[in-house]
Amino acid sequence: MSMTRITDELREWTRTHTVNCSDNRIALVAIADRIDAEHEMELRDTGDDIVRDVKHEWIRLPKDADGVPWHINDEFEVDEVIAHVNGIGDNRLFYIDNDGMQWTRADNKRHHHVPTIEDVLQEFTDEVWNRCCGGATASDSGIDELVAEYAAKLRLAGDK
Repeated sequence: MSMTRITDELREWTRTHTVNCSDNRIALVAIADRIDAEHEMELRDTGDDIVRDVKHEWIRLPKDADGVPWHINDEFEVDEVIAHVNGIGDNRLFYIDNDGMQWTRADNKRHHHVPTIEDVLQEFTDEVWNRCCGGATASDSGIDELVAEYAAKLRLAGDK
Protein backbone atom coordinates (compact mmCIF):
# COMPACT_ATOMS: atom_id res chain seq x y z
CA MET A 1 0.00 0.00 0.00
CA SER A 2 1.43 3.38 -0.90
CA MET A 3 2.07 6.06 1.70
CA THR A 4 -0.53 8.31 0.05
CA ARG A 5 -3.26 5.66 0.30
CA ILE A 6 -2.45 5.06 3.97
CA THR A 7 -2.66 8.75 4.81
CA ASP A 8 -5.82 9.14 2.71
CA GLU A 9 -7.34 6.28 4.70
CA LEU A 10 -6.37 8.04 7.93
CA ARG A 11 -7.98 11.27 6.73
CA GLU A 12 -11.16 9.42 5.66
CA TRP A 13 -11.41 7.59 9.00
CA THR A 14 -11.00 10.93 10.78
CA ARG A 15 -13.86 12.41 8.72
CA THR A 16 -16.25 9.48 9.16
CA HIS A 17 -15.69 8.55 12.81
CA THR A 18 -16.77 10.57 15.75
CA VAL A 19 -13.74 11.85 17.52
CA ASN A 20 -14.21 13.24 21.03
CA CYS A 21 -12.79 16.59 20.18
CA SER A 22 -12.36 18.58 16.99
CA ASP A 23 -8.77 19.20 18.15
CA ASN A 24 -8.18 15.43 17.85
CA ARG A 25 -9.59 15.47 14.34
CA ILE A 26 -7.30 18.37 13.38
CA ALA A 27 -4.32 16.61 14.97
CA LEU A 28 -4.92 13.37 13.04
CA VAL A 29 -5.18 15.21 9.71
CA ALA A 30 -1.99 17.15 10.57
CA ILE A 31 -0.20 13.84 11.26
CA ALA A 32 -1.31 12.50 7.87
CA ASP A 33 -0.05 15.70 6.19
CA ARG A 34 3.34 15.41 7.92
CA ILE A 35 3.68 11.76 6.88
CA ASP A 36 3.00 12.69 3.25
CA ALA A 37 5.42 15.63 3.36
CA GLU A 38 8.23 13.56 4.87
CA HIS A 39 7.66 10.76 2.38
CA GLU A 40 7.77 13.20 -0.56
CA MET A 41 11.01 14.72 0.78
CA GLU A 42 12.66 11.30 1.12
CA LEU A 43 11.71 10.41 -2.45
CA ARG A 44 13.08 13.72 -3.76
CA ASP A 45 16.37 13.07 -1.96
CA THR A 46 16.82 9.80 -3.88
CA GLY A 47 17.46 11.66 -7.15
CA ASP A 48 15.60 12.21 -10.39
CA ASP A 49 15.24 8.55 -11.28
CA ILE A 50 11.84 8.10 -9.60
CA VAL A 51 8.48 9.11 -11.05
CA ARG A 52 4.85 8.60 -10.14
CA ASP A 53 2.90 6.45 -12.58
CA VAL A 54 -0.82 6.68 -13.39
CA LYS A 55 -1.75 4.60 -10.35
CA HIS A 56 0.18 7.01 -8.10
CA GLU A 57 2.78 4.39 -7.31
CA TRP A 58 6.46 5.26 -7.34
CA ILE A 59 8.69 3.54 -9.90
CA ARG A 60 12.40 3.83 -10.73
CA LEU A 61 13.10 5.13 -14.21
CA PRO A 62 15.33 3.00 -16.43
CA LYS A 63 18.81 4.40 -16.99
CA ASP A 64 20.90 4.80 -20.12
CA ALA A 65 24.32 3.26 -20.74
CA ASP A 66 25.90 6.12 -18.76
CA GLY A 67 23.54 5.68 -15.77
CA VAL A 68 21.37 8.74 -16.58
CA PRO A 69 17.60 8.24 -16.04
CA TRP A 70 15.32 8.30 -19.10
CA HIS A 71 12.28 10.60 -19.24
CA ILE A 72 9.42 10.97 -21.71
CA ASN A 73 10.50 13.08 -24.76
CA ASP A 74 14.23 12.41 -24.24
CA GLU A 75 16.05 11.78 -27.51
CA PHE A 76 18.25 8.87 -28.56
CA GLU A 77 19.57 7.47 -31.82
CA VAL A 78 18.15 4.40 -33.58
CA ASP A 79 19.58 3.35 -36.94
CA GLU A 80 21.15 6.81 -37.40
CA VAL A 81 17.78 8.51 -36.82
CA ILE A 82 16.88 10.57 -33.75
CA ALA A 83 13.93 9.05 -31.85
CA HIS A 84 11.89 10.45 -28.96
CA VAL A 85 10.94 8.43 -25.89
CA ASN A 86 7.15 8.04 -26.05
CA GLY A 87 6.85 5.52 -23.24
CA ILE A 88 8.93 3.88 -20.54
CA GLY A 89 8.75 0.31 -19.27
CA ASP A 90 10.87 -2.16 -17.39
CA ASN A 91 14.30 -1.32 -18.91
CA ARG A 92 12.50 -0.45 -22.17
CA LEU A 93 12.09 2.72 -24.19
CA PHE A 94 9.09 2.95 -26.49
CA TYR A 95 9.29 5.14 -29.60
CA ILE A 96 7.45 5.64 -32.87
CA ASP A 97 9.03 5.22 -36.28
CA ASN A 98 7.66 4.67 -39.81
CA ASP A 99 6.67 1.12 -38.83
CA GLY A 100 4.69 2.21 -35.76
CA MET A 101 5.43 1.76 -32.07
CA GLN A 102 8.79 0.10 -31.36
CA TRP A 103 10.84 -0.57 -28.25
CA THR A 104 14.49 -0.95 -27.39
CA ARG A 105 16.46 -1.70 -24.27
CA ALA A 106 17.04 1.41 -22.17
CA ASP A 107 20.43 0.48 -20.76
CA ASN A 108 22.23 0.08 -24.09
CA LYS A 109 21.29 3.52 -25.48
CA ARG A 110 22.66 6.96 -24.65
CA HIS A 111 20.85 10.29 -24.53
CA HIS A 112 21.26 12.22 -27.77
CA HIS A 113 22.67 15.71 -27.65
CA VAL A 114 23.58 18.15 -30.37
CA PRO A 115 27.30 17.78 -31.05
CA THR A 116 29.46 20.58 -29.69
CA ILE A 117 32.62 21.97 -31.29
CA GLU A 118 34.57 19.85 -28.80
CA ASP A 119 32.66 16.71 -29.84
CA VAL A 120 33.41 17.28 -33.53
CA LEU A 121 37.07 18.06 -32.89
CA GLN A 122 37.39 15.06 -30.55
CA GLU A 123 35.91 12.77 -33.17
CA PHE A 124 38.29 14.21 -35.76
CA THR A 125 41.39 13.89 -33.57
CA ASP A 126 40.43 10.37 -32.47
CA GLU A 127 40.12 9.33 -36.10
CA VAL A 128 43.47 10.96 -37.02
CA TRP A 129 45.11 9.36 -33.99
CA ASN A 130 43.71 5.91 -34.80
CA ARG A 131 44.94 6.14 -38.39
CA CYS A 132 48.42 7.38 -37.44
CA CYS A 133 49.22 5.92 -34.06
CA GLY A 134 47.28 2.70 -33.55
CA GLY A 135 47.56 1.07 -30.15
CA ALA A 136 47.70 4.04 -27.78
CA THR A 137 44.78 6.29 -26.92
CA ALA A 138 44.43 9.85 -28.14
CA SER A 139 43.91 11.16 -24.61
CA ASP A 140 47.35 9.81 -23.59
CA SER A 141 48.96 12.07 -26.21
CA GLY A 142 47.62 15.41 -24.92
CA ILE A 143 45.24 15.77 -27.86
CA ASP A 144 42.35 16.47 -25.45
CA GLU A 145 44.03 19.73 -24.38
CA LEU A 146 44.62 20.59 -28.04
CA VAL A 147 40.91 20.00 -28.77
CA ALA A 148 39.92 22.43 -25.99
CA GLU A 149 42.37 25.08 -27.22
CA TYR A 150 41.20 24.94 -30.83
CA ALA A 151 37.52 24.76 -29.88
CA ALA A 152 37.98 28.09 -28.06
CA LYS A 153 39.65 29.56 -31.15
CA LEU A 154 36.79 28.36 -33.38
CA ARG A 155 34.25 29.99 -31.06
CA LEU A 156 36.14 33.29 -31.23
CA ALA A 157 36.29 33.08 -35.02
CA GLY A 158 32.48 32.73 -35.08
CA ASP A 159 32.11 35.98 -33.07
CA LYS A 160 33.85 38.10 -35.72
